[in-house]
Amino acid sequence: MTLTHDDLVTTDGRRRRAHASREAIVEALVALYADGHADPSAAEIAERAGVSERSLFRHFDDIDDLCHTAFEVQWSRLAERTTVSTVDTAPLHKRVEHVVSRRVTLYLDMQNVMRITRMHAVKNTTVATHVRTSRKELRRQHERLFAPELNAMTSESAQAAKIAIDALLSFEHVEQLRLDQAMSPARIEACLTSALLHVLTH
Repeated sequence: MTLTHDDLVTTDGRRRRAHASREAIVEALVALYADGHADPSAAEIAERAGVSERSLFRHFDDIDDLCHTAFEVQWSRLAERTTVSTVDTAPLHKRVEHVVSRRVTLYLDMQNVMRITRMHAVKNTTVATHVRTSRKELRRQHERLFAPELNAMTSESAQAAKIAIDALLSFEHVEQLRLDQAMSPARIEACLTSALLHVLTH
């Protein structure tokens, strides 16, 4: 059977609507995570997306399938914000201030999502893999950014410095400073800057 122009237009319109509904559902879950809802129900997600629960399950096999897609979206957005734009030829204090500001701003803006991601990583191997991959990329960035200082150290000292840098610039450490130490963002940045400069110059 040959499709008419009207048939093609109708089919294309349905595809666009289906794609829009799918995106709305994913964005609804992403928004719920951002609001701190760690495990929203299908009804809550559907209501946030403005669709029916039946529609939700037409687009996704189950909630786990939807969660996986939502985390994929979040990781792509996080990846864009984790990169550092300064170069290793800039003065050390400028490099330290830049990476500290980037990390602290990211963690504070995305704290709910990152906290929920780590909760899901305990039971979801795909999410756990994403967390490990993200940490490796951050580690590579730190090593490139501070290569001049690390290369000037002995092998043992450089390894210890890398571990310290990773720990200082981790989401978990910023959370500790924010929650346990009740530090303001400015105080967190000052503390991390001072600690990193110490690690890289002693």
